[in-house]
Amino acid sequence: MKVTASVLFLITVVPVLSACVASTTIQTPLGFTMMVIDIPCKDVVNSIPTNLKKRNIVSVWINENEGLLSVGPVTDNAESGSAYSRIRHTYQLSITCGGELSTNITGKAALEGLNAHNKWKPITDVQTVEQVALEFIRSLDL
Repeated sequence: MKVTASVLFLITVVPVLSACVASTTIQTPLGFTMMVIDIPCKDVVNSIPTNLKKRNIVSVWINENEGLLSVGPVTDNAESGSAYSRIRHTYQLSITCGGELSTNITGKAALEGLNAHNKWKPITDVQTVEQVALEFIRSLDL
């Protein structure tokens, strides 16, 4: 399912980091909202978990009525020259309808990098988090 999708970058990037109580994983608010237009919101919402399942990516509805979806972890090779060999990322997505034919996707991401000592370390650089998250959101091919 392909549509015209636009990514709106918020004027301010929220630099506040919040940590989960039960975990050392740091979640960073995404500094963008992805909008999908001209397709019924219900279809977009339903397609996201289906798309993730086809790609063998775990997703669980935290609260389906409120559009909160937990995704991941997803593990990828890091870019050449990175301090990490692999990057693991998880998301808490907020998927909301802005009308019958408009869907907004935003949320929080948590990244970890596998260092030279084979240990996962949190990545808290907002620019890196947003770059990896934006690539992931675009990979949903909405």
